Amino acid sequence: MVLPPAVTDTGDLDRLNKLFGAMWNIKRAVQRDARAKVDAYWAAKCERDRDGAKAVRQRLGLSREALERSAYKHLENAGHLKHHASKALAMHMADEVWNGVQRHSAPRTAGRRDRATPDETPQGDHAGAPGPRPGCNPQLILW
Repeated sequence: MVLPPAVTDTGDLDRLNKLFGAMWNIKRAVQRDARAKVDAYWAAKCERDRDGAKAVRQRLGLSREALERSAYKHLENAGHLKHHASKALAMHMADEVWNGVQRHSAPRTAGRRDRATPDETPQGDHAGAPGPRPGCNPQLILW
């Protein structure tokens, strides 16, 4: 459910818009950093096999704390964002990004990760089930 802001003053509304804009910029920057680290993690298969996944994540800085430091760095390097957002908000945004990253780098309870490989990727609307898509009658031609 999306609620409209209960702000009527134009100055407060402008400040609120700048805060949301600043947080969006920080989130995108942290997501970009996280994406690069996750791609490097999956590309280092031989190193993961040899040294272990934990060592590779540590070398790449693929952790909650590293993403928080990344968010702080982006906040400090972009001086205009410091006027609208705080380090606490940047930390919470980094934690939000980490929740998505964690699914790709940590094993589930079943021992598998939530990473779709090409042979596991769902095909079409029927998610790999054999036969035609549900609701489709191959005998029926509508033209």
